[in-house]
Amino acid sequence: MLGFETLETGVSDAARTLQDFRRVIDQQKHESATFSNLSLDDQLIDAYGEASHSNWDGEGSVPVKPSTLQLAKEFVESLPRKYQTPEISPEPDGHVMLEWYNG
Repeated sequence: MLGFETLETGVSDAARTLQDFRRVIDQQKHESATFSNLSLDDQLIDAYGEASHSNWDGEGSVPVKPSTLQLAKEFVESLPRKYQTPEISPEPDGHVMLEWYNG
């Protein structure tokens, strides 16, 4: 998973408070609001189902690899909770597009 390793060596009350705060923030990052009617996992599964083979769009497209979808998932899950889950769609070059809408 994407992120930063943290060192938790403090023993004071303030250090424990900061550690607790960090844990709450990390937990909230994984409970993001959803913009789409589909969950992140459902959208990734749909994108793979649609674009997992060559020429999936009938115009010579490249298949989307599972590793590409995993990176997209890790990226979205690393964002703060305030960001909604984007709409995800496959691209002809083998990548996926992540779209956020304002409003």
